[in-house]
Amino acid sequence: MRDRLLPPELVSLVHHIELNKVGWWDKGIQQLVVVALWLSGKAMTAEDLGNELRSKFYVDVDVPKIKLQVERLRSAGRLQNLPGGYLKISESALTELENTLKEAEEIEKKAKGRFIDVFTKCCPALATDEEWKTFNEKLLLPLVREVGARTYHLISGVALDLESTMRFPEFLAAHPSEYQQPLRIAVVTLLDPKDSGIRSYILRHLNAYFFVEAGNLPERTIDAFARITTNPPSFKIFVDTNFLFSFLGLHDNPSNEAAKSLMELTAQLKDKLSCKFYVSALTVDETKRVLGSHRDFIQGITLTSNLAEAALETDLSGIVRKFVEFSLEAGQPVNADEYFAPYLDNLISTLRAMNVEFFNESMEAYATKQEVVDDILAGVEFEKRYGDKAKKYKQLEHDVILWHFINDKRPVRLESPLEATYWIVTVDYHFLGFDSFKRRNSRGQVPSCLHPTALIQMLQFWLPRTQQFEEAVMGSLRWPFLFQDFDPAAEKVTIRILEALARFENVGELPKEVLTSVLVNEALRQKLAVEGDVKKRVELVREALVEENEKVRSQLTDATEKAADLERTLTQKEGEINDLTLRLNEQKEKIEEAASELEEERQSRKGIEARVGDLEKRWEQERESASRRKEIRGFLISSGIALFLAIAMPTVAFVLWKPALGFWRATPVVWGALLLIWTELIDRWGQRRGSVREWPAYEKFHKFKNWLFVLLAALIVWRFYEFVGEAAYEWLKAPAKG
Repeated sequence: MRDRLLPPELVSLVHHIELNKVGWWDKGIQQLVVVALWLSGKAMTAEDLGNELRSKFYVDVDVPKIKLQVERLRSAGRLQNLPGGYLKISESALTELENTLKEAEEIEKKAKGRFIDVFTKCCPALATDEEWKTFNEKLLLPLVREVGARTYHLISGVALDLESTMRFPEFLAAHPSEYQQPLRIAVVTLLDPKDSGIRSYILRHLNAYFFVEAGNLPERTIDAFARITTNPPSFKIFVDTNFLFSFLGLHDNPSNEAAKSLMELTAQLKDKLSCKFYVSALTVDETKRVLGSHRDFIQGITLTSNLAEAALETDLSGIVRKFVEFSLEAGQPVNADEYFAPYLDNLISTLRAMNVEFFNESMEAYATKQEVVDDILAGVEFEKRYGDKAKKYKQLEHDVILWHFINDKRPVRLESPLEATYWIVTVDYHFLGFDSFKRRNSRGQVPSCLHPTALIQMLQFWLPRTQQFEEAVMGSLRWPFLFQDFDPAAEKVTIRILEALARFENVGELPKEVLTSVLVNEALRQKLAVEGDVKKRVELVREALVEENEKVRSQLTDATEKAADLERTLTQKEGEINDLTLRLNEQKEKIEEAASELEEERQSRKGIEARVGDLEKRWEQERESASRRKEIRGFLISSGIALFLAIAMPTVAFVLWKPALGFWRATPVVWGALLLIWTELIDRWGQRRGSVREWPAYEKFHKFKNWLFVLLAALIVWRFYEFVGEAAYEWLKAPAKG
């Protein structure tokens, strides 16, 4: 199983099972059964399912247990019975499984997208699609598979070879050296606990591998976990020296975050189980010894701000780096005695304030036990393979004594790892390797040393699956990638250079770049590595400073010459710019003159257009006036002709006809009638002609027309009655004559 990847269907189904809930193991087996049916694509019996689990997932579950879980699945409506004892997945369960698969595909798609973004920025020369496959198959999934297996082995008591889990160096070594540091940065960036997409993608696989491993848990372990809710176990956790430094924040180390996460998670368990941290007198002594050694090591160093900044650019280790950072933040040189005094003089009270109790029990007797001495000597031989990084006798003595002490505190026979009570938490892989070696010949023995990752994983049997818990798990997966190789010999040389530089009176006036160059000067470092005399070391550093100053002076000379060349070039360019500016101004003046002339021409044209408009308007007015005059003239002629006819025609008629009434009696009446008709016709004719209608003479005619009508009508009536009276008189007089 350890060499195979799990099917995505299984990863999708088991990710949501919480270990702090009752029946988690049964639910895990149920999910294995459902996935086995899904992958087979056919109906199966309980016996077939048992074979399928063994062949596909390497999980050995007996048939009665499978039948029990099958019955529960059938009662829940997830499985259906077929004739002959065969089983198939129900439609509702099938729909649910398909939905979870779609969700898992979407999560993987987001995770791959994030991977491509990160690796494109950090390693643009690498093919991202191929790297995604390599990252999953060679690093990520093997890592989470082994972490899940480690948790299973922890609770089951099965031995686990920790060295086989160190995949990161092999992953880096598979790439050219120039890509290894960018790859490290990319992996650390990608495994961000705050990124919900990456977190979900990785934890799904982590839980899946754990459940597959947990499928083989022995009956006694399952029974022990079933009693957790009624009888919570007790954890007494002893912290190792390195992890203690993380509690105190005394070294620049990724495990600082591990310590913080572990303390926060255990604080949530105070009402559910007893989980206390302890530090032994042996660890306190070693801690003081290490801190005292570092204090003495940097005792003669007085760090100015520029020297501290330069030192941080070099390969300093955790404790020394923290001292340099503290000195830089203080803004003034800090004495090593003052910096380390609170930890060397009041270490126990400081730890108690951080909820780490002092375990006041002597371990001195262990130093003379033969089995302890044998393990220390064997460790010394084993450590030789690490060269300068090998642990010394005193360091191994602490680890071996603490390990034997913890094992002696445990019951002789453990039915379950939960009964162990006493544990050691450490980030020291040498210590973890020793623990693994000691259990190699005692199969089934519960481990004594736990990496924070394993401890956090084990705590999920009592912790809910909160975001804080998931972030802690993700953070613990990232810790191994944050560690980088540390060369103690290189650090020792760096300290010697800092010590020599601090002796110079005007070191605070030197540029940080000069100090950094001296600190990383490879020739100087090689000389100081074998030079034991302090005065000679100072002289070598002085020579390096002089050499660096010469380099700076030479660079300054080159820079001055380049500046002079640039100044000449700048002057030349300024002259060209001035010439261009003059030409530009000339062209600008010409353009302005042309614009002025154009404006004058435009204004002149505008005046001409205005005059033409006036002439056109006057011509139009003259034309209209002439038209009106013509129309009025025509009106007058027509009116005159009509008037002439109205007067002449009756006159001619009466002359020729000679009426009995006489000319002067008859014509006025006719003339009056014709004048009335003429007046009405002329008025209507004038009203239909605009020019005539607006003619002042016509307006007066139109105004006095009615008065003319009355006058003519009176004349006609008067002449009519006169005529009628005379006619009547003649008529009456005629019979009298007869």
